[in-house]
Amino acid sequence: MKKLLYIMLPIVMIFSLSAQELSGFTAIGELSDGLIAVQKDGKWGFIDTSGTPVIGYRDDLAPTDEAPAFKEGLCRIHTTREGIPYYGYMDVDGQTVIEPKYLNASEFKDGHAVVLKVEEQVRGTNEYLNKNIISRNYDEVLINRMGDELKYLNPHKDVMLDARKYKQPEIISRILSEDLVATLDDQGTWKVIKY
Repeated sequence: MKKLLYIMLPIVMIFSLSAQELSGFTAIGELSDGLIAVQKDGKWGFIDTSGTPVIGYRDDLAPTDEAPAFKEGLCRIHTTREGIPYYGYMDVDGQTVIEPKYLNASEFKDGHAVVLKVEEQVRGTNEYLNKNIISRNYDEVLINRMGDELKYLNPHKDVMLDARKYKQPEIISRILSEDLVATLDDQGTWKVIKY
């Protein structure tokens, strides 16, 4: 009887593992880079094509359209500081590879992404409050998979980093191919830039 139990137990385990069922998801993304985003209890994680969880549920994954997605091995992540979301990227191991420091970030395409980089400049001092007067603006910047800034695409645009008045700026420029990006000029017409 004991021998029969030792023989049957592995067989039962094999059949139970092959009939794995995952449930309780509130949203499911599309297959992208071999992974599928799944949402549970307000957090996102990733499963592979066999249904095996590969990245646990986290609250820093940034959905693009309806769900987070990997593009070229990177997925957008975000963190919130003083009510303002900042974006970066993680790899398929769930490790942060580009720190969240951008006001917005596109998905990667042809090894590049467009991000909105914030720059601050001290304009003076408020003598009554003894505080610096700071001007903040952002630029659209083309980056590579290591986070290196390759090209500034648009001139400065002012931004108010006050959570009560903040509206996330949109990315205008588009990556067209491995060597081309399109952006709007001051007249509102498109120009194509080789990088």
